[in-house]
Amino acid sequence: VGVSLPRVIYQSAHRWRYSFGADPLGQGVHFDARIGLGVCGDWLSGGQIEGAFLSGTECAKSILG
Repeated sequence: VGVSLPRVIYQSAHRWRYSFGADPLGQGVHFDARIGLGVCGDWLSGGQIEGAFLSGTECAKSILG
């Protein structure tokens, strides 16, 4: 992008021990059309990055109608 970034001062990684839910809901998204609010995430559809992506995509489609 043509911009110099400052030197990294602190860097850390954290792994979530309890990140895999025992029973994903398998619904993809919770959307309330009445108030226009959607909730999405990997916890709704599989617990992995693909589930998060698909859930977010489904939520966006719900919001856009």
